[in-house]
Amino acid sequence: MTATDTAAGLVMPDGTTVPLESDEATQHIHDVMARAHGVDPDTGELFDTKPYDRPVPKLDGRRANVLKLAFGGQVAISMVDEEQLDHYASLRFGDEVELRVTATVGKHGWALRIGPDGDEKVTHTVGLHVHSYRIAG
Repeated sequence: MTATDTAAGLVMPDGTTVPLESDEATQHIHDVMARAHGVDPDTGELFDTKPYDRPVPKLDGRRANVLKLAFGGQVAISMVDEEQLDHYASLRFGDEVELRVTATVGKHGWALRIGPDGDEKVTHTVGLHVHSYRIAG
């Protein structure tokens, strides 16, 4: 429902009439014009970004714009497990290896870097301590 302009003022969608010079009328006209141009009057965005929001960590009101996983740890190879020994023997320098690892979340960390142009880079890193693995496939 839209507002209607009358000699008495602006008839709002709820049926009330407000003077054309009022802040309420001005705000309503602004909202209608913004919507006509595809802008959400509440956020100033060209479209509603809420469906695209993701649960990104925040610290002190700053939203991370880089997310990283850091892996650490070592896994001892069983000297009696032939599959592990064969896999270990097949590892060649520079080869890609596909493994399924099990790890424990060991830490959460934050870093803030401000570039020469003033852009903020807020990084959130989760540290994972690997304690077992399985050969993929």
